[in-house]
Amino acid sequence: MPIDLQDTVKSLVTQELELFKKLGDLVDKEEIAVESSDMESLLRILEEKQSIISEQESLLEKWGVVSSQLGLKEGREGAVFWDALALRISNDGYAEIASQINK
Repeated sequence: MPIDLQDTVKSLVTQELELFKKLGDLVDKEEIAVESSDMESLLRILEEKQSIISEQESLLEKWGVVSSQLGLKEGREGAVFWDALALRISNDGYAEIASQINK
C-alpha cells in the first residue's frame, strides 16, 4: 500500500504541475490576444483554460480519495495531509515528492 500511495501521490503531483504550466502558458497567450484585440484567439484560449480547469477539478477529487485513504477529512492543502502522508510512506519517498513539488 505505501508504494502504491507514493506512486499515486507522485502521479497526482506531476499531473497538477503540468496543468499549472499549461494554464500559465495560456495566461500568457491570453494577454497577447487581449493586447492585440484578437477576440477569436481569446475565445479559443478561454475554452482551453476551461478544459484545464475541469481537469484540475478532477484531480482534486483524486486528491480527496488519497485523503480518505489516509483517514482524513481535510484535503491536501494543509499540513495534516502531508504529515499523515509522511507517516505512511518512506522518508525517501516523501523527500522525492517534496522535491518534485519544490522544483
